[in-house]
Parts: sequence; structure tokens; C-alpha cells
Amino acid sequence: MLEMVDITSKQALVRDYPELSLLVVAPAGCGKTETLALRVKGLLSRQIIKAPQRILVTTFTNRARDNMRDRLSRYLTPRQMREAVTVCNFHGLSARIIQAHGNVIGLDSPSWTMPQSDWVAQQCRAQNLNYYLAADVQSKISSAKRRKATDEEVLTEIERSGDEYALRIEQQRQSEKRLTYDDLPRLAELILANDEVASLYRHHFGAIIVDEFQDLTPQQLRIVQRIGYGKTTYAGDLAQGIYRFAGAEPESVMKQLKAVSVITLLSSLNLSAHPRLC
Repeated sequence: MLEMVDITSKQALVRDYPELSLLVVAPAGCGKTETLALRVKGLLSRQIIKAPQRILVTTFTNRARDNMRDRLSRYLTPRQMREAVTVCNFHGLSARIIQAHGNVIGLDSPSWTMPQSDWVAQQCRAQNLNYYLAADVQSKISSAKRRKATDEEVLTEIERSGDEYALRIEQQRQSEKRLTYDDLPRLAELILANDEVASLYRHHFGAIIVDEFQDLTPQQLRIVQRIGYGKTTYAGDLAQGIYRFAGAEPESVMKQLKAVSVITLLSSLNLSAHPRLC
């Protein structure tokens, strides 16, 4: 279990906040990860969430995922970590949804290759595209997939753009039955449009924690709200957004969260006294 550490009054407020819906504004250096771990601990300790339900904690990178798991392990027992919490990044969550329920959109998931690297970028290099052409191709393909679109609709959208390279690469992807990182949330959103599947996830996860809400794309926000509307804690800071190039729209996301109660953490925490908060 966690060594006892001092926490601020704001961190305690987040931990003990009674409602499941909450926005935690967390400037750099204020102990956000620690606060979210406390939030999870509080929900479990007060039995707001109890078996068979779990808490879903989402991050954007593998590093952030691992950091969150490490921080949670200081507050939760090994059994709680196994049975009460799921920690994954958005690509991992989307992949789980696809592998478990791809059949509802006619996708034979086992026969498709899951992404292990940036396949689109590899194809751009294989076609000897220069930096600017490659960036444009990747942008057009990615943009076409940031909505609830079928493969056919994606092809139509790319064809409209008039980019022959992008069209050729997307046709190759579909013929080879490959999924890219951009396909994962697209297909997950398609699957969650099925009310029975969405209901299954809503019952499975009693609460959701979203780390770095400012990096959400509208598509990722739709996925979160489809399974966690009214029971999600969002944490982050508009000033720290770094994923606009990947479709993040922090101001748009913030507008949709404007009705959520807000707790702002202070950045004046004495980090030298709390090294684990860095």
C-alpha cells in the first residue's frame, strides 16, 4: 500500500467529491496524477463503485498509462488493481472494443492486423514522398477518419480530396485488412453506436477518469460520453494541450464540459516536499 503522504485541501476535495461528474483543472506541477489516484481510491473506499463494476482510467500515451498504474498501485491493493480498475490509453480501449464486438459492424476482428507502428507513414516513405507531401497525405487520411465513418465512406471522403497518394494508400490498407491507429477510434465509435454494446460498457464501468482532457479529439470525447456520460472525471489544463496536430480541439471540448462542476488545483504546491508529485 501507499506510504502516507500529505495532500492538499484541494486534492482531498477531489478525492471526496460525492458526484461522479467532475472537471479538475490542473496546471503544471500541481500533482494531477496523484490527485486522480486519490479520486479512484476515494470512489472505491466509499463504495461509490463496487463489484462487479470497475473504474476506467484513460490516458493518451503508454508512458502516461504506466505512470498512472504505478501511482494507483500505491493506493490500491493488488486485488483492487486487478478487479476494480482498468487503465489504458485511448488506442488500447478502442482496440478492446473492436476485438470484443467487431462483429456488430460486420468486422471479423481476428482476420485484421492491429497496428503496431505508423503504417501510413511507412507507405509514404515507400513511395518516396517528400516531407510536405507525406504530411499532407497523412493529414487527409487522418481527417477522413475522425468521424463515425465506414471504410466505404472513408474512401469516398479521401477520393473527394483528389489526393491520389492518400487514396491509393487507403485502398491498400483495406485490401490488406489492416487497421491503423486512426482506424481504432473510428471503428470503436461505430461499434458503440449499437445501443446494446454501449449499454454493456456503461454497466461495466461505473466511473471513468480521463487524464489530459485538453488533448481529446471530438471523436474521443464522443466515445467517452457514449459509455460514461454523467459519471466522468476529466482532468487537465487548456494551456498544456499538445495534440492539436492529431485533431485535438481543447476549446470545443471545454465548451461541452461547461456544465460540469469544476475544482481547480493550485500550482503553488511545495514540490520539494512532495517529490512523488512531479
